[in-house]
Amino acid sequence: MATSSYSLVGILGGTFDPIHYGHLRAAWEVSQSLQLKELRFIPLNQPVHRPAPVASITHRVAMLELAIKNIPSFKIDKREIDRGGPSYTFDTLTSLRKELPQTALCWLIGMDAFSQITTWHRWEELINLAHFIVLQRPGAQMPNSGQVGGLLSHQIFDKTPLSRATHGCIWFEPITLLDISSTAIREQLAIQQEPYFLLPNSVLQYNKEHKIYT
Repeated sequence: MATSSYSLVGILGGTFDPIHYGHLRAAWEVSQSLQLKELRFIPLNQPVHRPAPVASITHRVAMLELAIKNIPSFKIDKREIDRGGPSYTFDTLTSLRKELPQTALCWLIGMDAFSQITTWHRWEELINLAHFIVLQRPGAQMPNSGQVGGLLSHQIFDKTPLSRATHGCIWFEPITLLDISSTAIREQLAIQQEPYFLLPNSVLQYNKEHKIYT
């Protein structure tokens, strides 16, 4: 597994229902901080830990395309949609690992999701497929006990090991606090309010044209 240097590819999964600046700003900050070669947005097909998306797959992908079209290093990866069925991170990372065996996969995960990682399908094996990049908001506390706390033996305090291995590290990345919720955006759109400055105007305009959430 050891080598002089591996390219870093970021992975950000989500329903993106709709994509908003909370997703985009976090993705950009991590891309810049870790000097990612690219960052792949992976829309979930069928979420396991949350309700089904309101928007169709076609609309969610279209909005995502509009949101990232001006950032060359941001890509859309539709493998979970193409695979169908429940979207398990283990299956996705296994597929990516086969496709990119000589790449350091950096899986972005929020602090809230990380604290619940033991409820995920085959969670113990995820660290053997990718690095964890835990998005740490200001003031958030790391879990330090139980099985989640035990994962912190993989925590690093210098970014260098991320490019020296294809997987196996946990890095906590401080990000700007943008308390934006897809649910709140959908609620505003449902009553025909304008959620300006919460999501790209191109995505907002797309919703107006297709009346996705109204």
